[in-house]
Amino acid sequence: MDRRFSMDHPVQRTPRATVFVFPVPLACMGYTSAIRNGIAAQGRARARPSRALRPRTGVGPASRLMGVQVHRGPVHPGLEPFVAGLGYSESHGPAVRERSIPTGCAQLFVNLHADAFAGGAGGAAFLGAASRPSVIDTADQRAIAWVAFKPGGAFPFFPAVAGLVGLEDLWGRAGQVVRERLLEAGGPAGILDALESVLVEAGALDRDPALEAALSALDRGVPVGEVTDRLGFTRKRLIGLFHDRVGLTPKRFARVRRFQRTLRKIPYDRPVDWAELAFTCGYVDQSHLIRDFHDFAGLRPTQYRPRSPAQPNHVPL
Repeated sequence: MDRRFSMDHPVQRTPRATVFVFPVPLACMGYTSAIRNGIAAQGRARARPSRALRPRTGVGPASRLMGVQVHRGPVHPGLEPFVAGLGYSESHGPAVRERSIPTGCAQLFVNLHADAFAGGAGGAAFLGAASRPSVIDTADQRAIAWVAFKPGGAFPFFPAVAGLVGLEDLWGRAGQVVRERLLEAGGPAGILDALESVLVEAGALDRDPALEAALSALDRGVPVGEVTDRLGFTRKRLIGLFHDRVGLTPKRFARVRRFQRTLRKIPYDRPVDWAELAFTCGYVDQSHLIRDFHDFAGLRPTQYRPRSPAQPNHVPL
């Protein structure tokens, strides 16, 4: 993507943010939990990283954005191993920007309000698995349909690409007509049915047991070397498999998923002991956790102010 700018909060060695656009209720926060939870208010916490704080929630502009929200799991049994959920949402509020924290999962978006996204892609686009924070523009969420893929679940439908890529560049003519098909489908239920049909037509739906085993183990925190041994793979073979089908290295994927597990363990009913949280989530020490916050969120831990406990991957700017 060409539109890049640094994070609003000045942090040393903070990664630069890429402007992508995806719907408020998702960003695959561990994928299925985001689909169950919907949206709420933003949180607030500030102090030195070594101090224990209770993240505080409050109502901000982003919490008033959503109108219609419909989401469900896949109906077609062949999609279940790959798709965490599908959804449609409408927003009726002021456009805001949010920092989105990566999850290691890919997503598909169709903008039904305008035939383009602010990031430059056309009205139907695929967002490959990411491991860097991005900035999203809710102006592109007036009416949007989406698919959240499970970790590594996009490979039957899309190549492993970086960033937001228009479907016309990936599927040719079939990608050009996806948005039109959804617009002709009627209400939200019809839109999701049409979106699911698009996926069924696009993919061979052949499972990869080795990839599934590796993803599941890494998602649970099993070390990369142990996963390689369990599969009987060489390290090079496992890296090649992830490069082709996930879009991240096994080590990077494992780090992103550990950070996601950490975000879900942050308490909101009591002060946060960051040192204890780091130890519980498998970090060497608190400084190790702080480095991952810089890398994946572009923030220090006590600058982390998510919109709500249910939406830990969205931080209003």
